[in-house]
Amino acid sequence: MRKSLVVLLAIALLLGLTAWGVWVLPDLVLARYFPEHTSPIQVAEGFGILRHLWPVLAVGSLGGFLGFGLVFAWAYEEADNADVQAERQRLNEHIEHLKQERDSAQEQAEQHYRQRLQETEQTRLLALRQMDEAKTLKQQAEAERRDSMVQIEQFKLRARNAICAAERIKNRAQQSQKSQSVP
Repeated sequence: MRKSLVVLLAIALLLGLTAWGVWVLPDLVLARYFPEHTSPIQVAEGFGILRHLWPVLAVGSLGGFLGFGLVFAWAYEEADNADVQAERQRLNEHIEHLKQERDSAQEQAEQHYRQRLQETEQTRLLALRQMDEAKTLKQQAEAERRDSMVQIEQFKLRARNAICAAERIKNRAQQSQKSQSVP
């Protein structure tokens, strides 16, 4: 940005000097003083002066362009350094911003990971608790089934005993009827 400003200023300065020369040169007069004459004699006027003063103009132009070139190169280098420094500062700020975004994203990811880990642990504990409850219920059901089987066997035994007792009673009753009927 500053480099382009330096170039524009240099172009404006050269155009200004050229315009000044074109504006002032027509009014200039070159005169020479000869000792035999009491007054100076006009040698050239306006742009015709350039033909007589070209060595002075050449040396002056070379010196001016050299000086201008050195100043321009120095200003251009300073502007370039300033642009590089500004770009470096902007990039450093951008890097810091990206680091902050990275740290924030990493913190969010870690928080999300911890939350998921906690949810997983809770789910695992719930599953273990439910498995323990299911195991307990299964053991209770098995115990109740065994108790029921024992009770069924006891009831079958009682029923057999009752049937046997009823048959004995019936047999006794029949024997007692037979013995009472035989006289």
